Amino acid sequence: MSRLKDVAAHAGVSIGTVARVLREDPALVVRPETRSRVLLSAAALDYRPNRLASGLRTRRAGTIALFLPDPHNLGWTDMVVGIEKTVVAFDALLATADVRGPNLNPDIFARFVLERRVDGVLVAVGLLDDELVARLAMRGMPMVAINSRTEAVAGSVVMADEQGSRLAVRHLADLGHTRIGHVTGTLFADVTRRREQGYRDAMAGLGLVIEPGWIGHGPPTEAGAQQVTSEMLALPVERRPTGILCANLTAALGAHTALRAHGYRAPADMSVIAFDDHPIEEHLDPPLTVVAMPMAEMGARGARMLFDAIAGVPVHHVVIDDQPRLMIRASTSALGALS
Repeated sequence: MSRLKDVAAHAGVSIGTVARVLREDPALVVRPETRSRVLLSAAALDYRPNRLASGLRTRRAGTIALFLPDPHNLGWTDMVVGIEKTVVAFDALLATADVRGPNLNPDIFARFVLERRVDGVLVAVGLLDDELVARLAMRGMPMVAINSRTEAVAGSVVMADEQGSRLAVRHLADLGHTRIGHVTGTLFADVTRRREQGYRDAMAGLGLVIEPGWIGHGPPTEAGAQQVTSEMLALPVERRPTGILCANLTAALGAHTALRAHGYRAPADMSVIAFDDHPIEEHLDPPLTVVAMPMAEMGARGARMLFDAIAGVPVHHVVIDDQPRLMIRASTSALGALS
């Protein structure tokens, strides 16, 4: 069984520092990197302090919550995996809740906070003025926003979403497309705004004009994306986009449904590219071209920041360095290949 001195040697710090980090001494002043190194060393050596006694001393639950809109959305998978790995390394438990679900509401979440059933919250609710986030923040609960930013939360971890949009638009333009649309969600979501701004910047940088009807806002659901894609398909053929960027996997599924419903196919009638990579996209018909975003790293960074916040370390807004990657599959093709 590993001892404190083993963890100290592994982390390259004193035994006293290890002991104070592990018992979450609020008077300890240590760099976040050192704190993370100690906790990860303890996990690597399978060091197990007496969590029952520690919890009684610190009044910590040993659990953090992850609030998601629609946790069943496949687009969250990599992010949740990154969070789970980090939470396990910090010897804690992750509880995931659907903040838009039928069983839990803001009043129940607020009660959880008051009763200190969780030590901190990761929020990916995405709305710029989300009431639930503001209420929890006012209660003094340690919080970090992931995949979004909100004025109510001091710390957040997001990706280079604007760069992802530019990468996608450039790909379609390189294939000869000049009429490029954007299927997206509600304008009140922070990530939606950032990805749309990247799309707008990319079109302007290429000297391409965005015509009316080429940006489709709708509910962040497959049905919503199907509706706005259908509206694009209803445009006169000479004004209709020949390629579209979908803001996420859900939007891409809705776009494919709309194409089939109108007797069209990608990429013969319209090239389709989307954000977020997932194994299922290789099995779509056709396999989906995507901009792969560093979702797992974003989740891991967000979880590490939350544990810092729980320990009293000030948090801030971060855009992770990992860059988007283009995964070219069969749903995009050169404009000359259109029928």
